Amino acid sequence: AHWPIAESGRGPGAAGGTATESTQPAVAVEATKLHWLNEFQMLPIDLAWRGRSGAGSFRLDEDLQALVVHANRSLRLIKLGSLPDEPIGQVQLGMDVNMLSDIGSFGMFLGFREAAIDQPHVVEFQTIEVLWLEKADSKRKTLVRRCLSQINRESGLISGSRNDHVAHFIPEHLEKLRLEIELRDGRFVSVRLAGRPCDVLCTESLNSQYDMSDYRGSFGVFARGATVEFSNPTYQRAR
Repeated sequence: AHWPIAESGRGPGAAGGTATESTQPAVAVEATKLHWLNEFQMLPIDLAWRGRSGAGSFRLDEDLQALVVHANRSLRLIKLGSLPDEPIGQVQLGMDVNMLSDIGSFGMFLGFREAAIDQPHVVEFQTIEVLWLEKADSKRKTLVRRCLSQINRESGLISGSRNDHVAHFIPEHLEKLRLEIELRDGRFVSVRLAGRPCDVLCTESLNSQYDMSDYRGSFGVFARGATVEFSNPTYQRAR
């Protein structure tokens, strides 16, 4: 039987329980929760699916003033908001990222939706993914990738689907990196990591391989095979 993708119903830091739509609190007392609530008009929600590893968690940490995602043996998608089925206009999303694992990946996703009417068990989403690779010659090698990924909700299989493009990047230090994206009229116009542009991910020829459905739907952040802190989020949308 068909069953929908679910959103964990117990909010940040929740573990277990039936996956249902979260009910947002009327008042968020903690300062970190209030900051994220003010930016996105909702608190982060864990997107869950059958077959996903139960390992991992996420929470809004008041001491760190960050959204902490533990996904050492899994992929965890944390929904921050949605872009509706209307002209998207201009969207800017940015945040500081602190990678706490030696290897793994993190990034932002958008356009989370069912892949096709005849494939209700498959969801698809576009990602800007930062792959944190092993050190080489004392330098951290990092790749920034833009692609469409799919999740089979019945088997839990996660795969890349199409339009996989990579920009090479070597950070000068291992402190927090700021990841920023900008959309305009259904096009990526900017992807920046630690202030450096990844222009190869925003070319017109690459943008032409995507359509509006690749942007509409849920958006947020993710971690894969790593523990990651996200902090100082900024979000703006101008129609």
